[in-house]
Amino acid sequence: MSDSNNNGFQRWQGITIAQMSYVINTFLIITMATVGFSISQLLAHDYYCCICPILIGISFLLLCILFIVILIINRLMDFRITTQIRRKEDKNELDGIEQMRGRSTVLGTRTWSLFYISIGLFLVGEILIIAGFAYVIISHQYS
Repeated sequence: MSDSNNNGFQRWQGITIAQMSYVINTFLIITMATVGFSISQLLAHDYYCCICPILIGISFLLLCILFIVILIINRLMDFRITTQIRRKEDKNELDGIEQMRGRSTVLGTRTWSLFYISIGLFLVGEILIIAGFAYVIISHQYS
């Protein structure tokens, strides 16, 4: 790979890393806000008619928060091992570098898996909460 291709790859890789960080942070903030809003609404009003989907949705969102925290820790471990690989390459110390690259590949794959699982948990939780509150609003309008 030529220097210009390598620089382009590094630039786009940096952009990808930054964008993924923004998306993870956004999901974490929205998830925490939804959990807080839902709990405050449940405590402030007597929603006995349709509390199950809301509670299940909150549970999914709490799992989503847990997976996002695990995802962040996993990414930090990946960044750390990638830095160690780069440092070894710069010093021309190639002992164990292939094993470290394998570990980095596993961490990178796990990062994307955790990311997709988090998105799935987020979507299911949000849908359940929206459906629960929609039912509450509709049932109060017609009662």
